[in-house]
Amino acid sequence: MRYDPEVFEIEAEIINNFINSPMFSGRDEYFVRILVLFITRESLTQKELKRITGLSSGTISQELQDLEKDGLIEVIDISEKGKKTYRGKPAGVMLLRFSLSVIVRLMKWESKLKEKYNKLISNQKELSNYRGYNRLVKIYDYMINSIGKYEKFNQNGQQILKKLENKK
Repeated sequence: MRYDPEVFEIEAEIINNFINSPMFSGRDEYFVRILVLFITRESLTQKELKRITGLSSGTISQELQDLEKDGLIEVIDISEKGKKTYRGKPAGVMLLRFSLSVIVRLMKWESKLKEKYNKLISNQKELSNYRGYNRLVKIYDYMINSIGKYEKFNQNGQQILKKLENKK
């Protein structure tokens, strides 16, 4: 399918906005580029992605695997030659799934955060005279307490996803 050059300009702007968004900080730029293309287009093959992005087949293949594993895209057709056509989930589902994956990654840090926090507290006598100690304790405390809220958001988000995906 051919697109008007203006479509490419709009996609580039969306891609840059996503890449520079705090929501996608720490994510691979290629992942974000391909994700946006699935938001703006109905379906894509690996060959089309290669033509549009200029990325290698290996890079595209890895990113497609990651997107599929995260439940952001799905295979909608496999040709006789084994070529797959992918479609992105609806944009709202994609963004909710991505948000939940970020939250799950944050939740995995809980035990490490608690461990570091406990070390700070147990060494308070030696460390409390250092500049920034109290601030650091507050940051750890805030992060640990936030994880409980993330867990609740994750539970609610998973329920919403089930409802959205059962509407198909």
